[in-house]
Amino acid sequence: MFNSQCSILIRTEGGRTHGRNGRPGGALDRSHGRKPVVYNKAALCPSPGRGVRLMGHTFTHLLTHIIFSTKGRVPYLRAEARDDVFAYMGGIIRDMGGAALIIGGTVDHVHLLTKFGASTALADVLEVVKTNSSRWIHKQRVLHPKFAWQAGYSAFSVSDSNAEKVRQYIANQEQHHRKISFQEELIAFLNHHGIPYDPRYIWE
Repeated sequence: MFNSQCSILIRTEGGRTHGRNGRPGGALDRSHGRKPVVYNKAALCPSPGRGVRLMGHTFTHLLTHIIFSTKGRVPYLRAEARDDVFAYMGGIIRDMGGAALIIGGTVDHVHLLTKFGASTALADVLEVVKTNSSRWIHKQRVLHPKFAWQAGYSAFSVSDSNAEKVRQYIANQEQHHRKISFQEELIAFLNHHGIPYDPRYIWE
């Protein structure tokens, strides 16, 4: 079954993800001769003809805690503009068929608790969220002219029983970071979830 209500996103192979008509996603990429990879809502509704079939009676409740920083962890996320930036990011996620249960952070990083369907590629979602929010920030001159997000991210699955605890943790970021830095926080998360990392490259 194909959902015709899904908005189309285009990503050229080796290129960036874009949308149509000025909605979160930006202008349609003409691909410059590269073969376009077509997604409906960033693979939430894969297009027919690519060997992808939607399964009936598939039910999921997938919560993810996502963390990423500004480029170089520069403190560009000023308190007076932060809520507008986070609200715009939440709108992008909503337009892609997901839900941002809460978005919070401090001057140099952001936390998101999100819910998406099983067919969603998280890397594609975050590419769109970062690219489009950064474009909006610069167009509206909300933050510093040199503002940018870091290239990478960290993501951790969240059980439904632990969702409220994570929500409260994100809501209390300002208070939490009076005691520890973002670097200390992220390393604690990686260690808690048993994720190996090389300290020489973790901040690049």
